[in-house]
Amino acid sequence: DILFVCKEALTNGAVHSGCNEIKLLFFKDADALLVTYIDDGKGIEKHKQLSKRGLLHMKERIKKYQGKLEIHNVAKGTKIEFTFPIKTIFEYDKI
Repeated sequence: DILFVCKEALTNGAVHSGCNEIKLLFFKDADALLVTYIDDGKGIEKHKQLSKRGLLHMKERIKKYQGKLEIHNVAKGTKIEFTFPIKTIFEYDKI
């Protein structure tokens, strides 16, 4: 599921954002895995942020792990942060 969410973010960026650069960053602390997607594209309109099929699928999979999804338009592009609590990752054991 975590890999699906990462793949979906990368695919959406490559197809829809018009970006030149995409970054996918991973951070882990004792409690959570944080994945940050950043692109330099056109951004996502606020009213479309969670109405697109790919983003809805991402939200559903993250929710399964009791995680969080945040989408931000930044100066130039989009920043998406998804957090997975470590304890739920090991419960599902599907990294």
